[in-house]
Amino acid sequence: MGNEKFFDVNANSPVLIITKDDDLLYAIPGVDYKNKIKFGVHDGKECDPSKRVETLPDRVCKQLSEHISKHFPDVDPTQPFHADSCMYTMSEDEHFILALHPTYSNVIIGGGFSGMGFKFGLTVGQILARMAANIEGNEEFDLTAFKLNRYSSNTV
Repeated sequence: MGNEKFFDVNANSPVLIITKDDDLLYAIPGVDYKNKIKFGVHDGKECDPSKRVETLPDRVCKQLSEHISKHFPDVDPTQPFHADSCMYTMSEDEHFILALHPTYSNVIIGGGFSGMGFKFGLTVGQILARMAANIEGNEEFDLTAFKLNRYSSNTV
């Protein structure tokens, strides 16, 4: 692979979230492996945790290879350094849950990240920290979509 230093975290390599039609791909600088970049597809297929599939489906490999070939000419898409699948929990609507507990106001709930939490870690962390410290400042974010009561008729 050419120009490996471009993918170094210390070189301010960007995090990319690519949406096209129904596809959601992402690229993250090499935190796990030095001078590498992590490419992935947010696929969200339901699975049984006890029967996790370790190998990637051919359709995912093809999708990633085509995207890398087109947009990253310095990267050889035919020989991945490492390939793996991941498992994550999904909320019913695939949105985060960022809310105060309905009964215990000293408990803050942050969860249901549906495989997307790490992409928004900085912002979600700031929001939850402000909630925990009871600091104003979350007004800049509309948190309506992330309330716990969206799953019931109860008010939270």
